[in-house]
Amino acid sequence: MRSRVAFRTFASDWQAHVMPMYKHSTQKNHRHILDKHLLPRFGDRPLVEVTRQEIQAYVAQLNQAGYAPKTIDHMHDVLSALLRTAVKWGHLPENPARGVDLPALRTVRPKWVLTVQQASRLLDALPPLGRTMRGWQCCLDCGAVNSLPCGGAMSISIRGA
Repeated sequence: MRSRVAFRTFASDWQAHVMPMYKHSTQKNHRHILDKHLLPRFGDRPLVEVTRQEIQAYVAQLNQAGYAPKTIDHMHDVLSALLRTAVKWGHLPENPARGVDLPALRTVRPKWVLTVQQASRLLDALPPLGRTMRGWQCCLDCGAVNSLPCGGAMSISIRGA
């Protein structure tokens, strides 16, 4: 099993036969990653020459170039999906993207939820909302207490109202 198919050729087949299974937005994102990052790096070499060591060096280069860990993770995900298909189709014995060390993901913007007191102050500051008021009350009654985002709590309440 020493397939000499080029990365670029396989990527083209993968785009034609596998990517249509993804949502349109995912296809667009994967295509961008392929065109801007993966094809320039791996495009002309045979798939069998895309090694775990080569992928690790690429990840290190991206990290040193200042790419965010989440961006590197997305690029790695696309590469790994493509190589996983190469394994399924018999071009590779294993996925060389597996086992590559990635930079630790970090939360850029911490998530937060209103406390019951903050939600009460917000509700007091709002004008009467009629029927929608029940949604805000649900936010106070269950959302803030259970750490649900208010939008989610409101949609639950309004649908059930």
